[in-house]
Amino acid sequence: MRPPQHDLPAGAEYYAKKGLHIFPLGTTSKRPIHKGSYKSATTDFKQVKSWWANYPNANIGFAPGPSGYAAIDEDGPEGVQSAIDLGLHSEPTMVAKTGRAEGGFHRFYGHPGGHIGNMRLRDGLDVRADASYTLLPPSVHPETATLYTWYESAPVAVLPPQAHEAIRRTTKRVTAARSTEEKAFNPAELGRALAYMECLSPCRAENY
Repeated sequence: MRPPQHDLPAGAEYYAKKGLHIFPLGTTSKRPIHKGSYKSATTDFKQVKSWWANYPNANIGFAPGPSGYAAIDEDGPEGVQSAIDLGLHSEPTMVAKTGRAEGGFHRFYGHPGGHIGNMRLRDGLDVRADASYTLLPPSVHPETATLYTWYESAPVAVLPPQAHEAIRRTTKRVTAARSTEEKAFNPAELGRALAYMECLSPCRAENY
């Protein structure tokens, strides 16, 4: 995948034509311009063209999940090593180099199915798919003003089994933790406590 390397509007239009769900971020920023954030991402060429006509310097936000991708975010040497340990460097795939000062890469794989939320797999290694977004070249990193660039243009690979299993286990662990938190919070008990507190003050006043 080789869009124009220094032209954000042309890059955005290129991605839309390729069927990638994108949306505009602020100039040299990771913050969405619109309230819908990644949920507003679209492949609609007219919409994309209109967005970048209005914001020609907007960075390009990419929603991996709706586009059929899972993105692996490697931050620095630590993240690269974690990716290697999970077999993520065993096969070539589409890779973008980020503008982080300590180095970083976004590795893209075919979405394995199911819902994949945001998660940290290992040190320096995060997953972005159905609940967040990444940036695409030639976006500009907000901290270093360095361009994101395409590092490898190989076809998107299948997620390696070891990494897929790590995502499955992390998802299961996060889901279990949230379920425990929800069970610990009892709305009925809270309602009774609030009602009691509302009554407490006037009741005290009557007793004195």
